[in-house]
Amino acid sequence: MKNIKIIKNILIASVLMLLVVSCDEGGEPDAGGTVVEKYAGDWFLSAYRVDADGNIEQVDDGNGVMVDNVWYEHTIYSTYNTAENNNEMWIDDAHNNGDDDLYIKSKFTLNLDKGTFVSEEDTANIGYTDGRTLTITEGAFFKGLGKTKGGNAVDSLKLKVTDAVNGTYILAGHKRTGFLEDEY
Repeated sequence: MKNIKIIKNILIASVLMLLVVSCDEGGEPDAGGTVVEKYAGDWFLSAYRVDADGNIEQVDDGNGVMVDNVWYEHTIYSTYNTAENNNEMWIDDAHNNGDDDLYIKSKFTLNLDKGTFVSEEDTANIGYTDGRTLTITEGAFFKGLGKTKGGNAVDSLKLKVTDAVNGTYILAGHKRTGFLEDEY
């Protein structure tokens, strides 16, 4: 009986000590942000084939009207920081475009002041295991210049990509809001 009382007192003392020790008097922690957070997010991008001069190729729509040669439209891409938390970012379509020859997961270097970016020539495209590379040029984020399906003003994004399988093409589009009216 005496042993049970001692064990009971030890348990009560242990629980009280845990409660006191586990109290946080430090306020709310601030996790902060990343260096590239204003450029990070999800984007609806379309791919356009380009002509020999590097301009978006024009094709006849069947009615005699010349229109942009769209490869695919409104695919979700993500841009996000690297683990180094510097001026490098990832661009990644997570195989959302449905074209096995056009998957992108690669790093680029961002000019934080201008919102422009490029990659090194023949940067690894780690979406493939066969050693494919790509080069990103003429990349730029444009603050507030995009328009969503629902008519909301958002940021836009444009870049030129060159790879050995697909040649050169342009990805362009706008930031994803997450609002139902803006989804494709």
